[in-house]
Amino acid sequence: MAKAKQTQEQKRAFWRTHITSWEKTDISQAEYCRQNGLNSRSFGYWKKRQGCEKVTPVSFVPVP
Repeated sequence: MAKAKQTQEQKRAFWRTHITSWEKTDISQAEYCRQNGLNSRSFGYWKKRQGCEKVTPVSFVPVP
């Protein structure tokens, strides 16, 4: 039996779910993909396509 082809919206929802889950962690994108059996290149593609970016907080240090 052939595997049913996913619609574009199903793919978007799948990756949106994983990207949102990854953003809530403190692990790298590569590690998240390893733990969840995902292709890291596909993850990066969808992350960029959906405009998601995990941002690390910046702190300033006073200069004497």
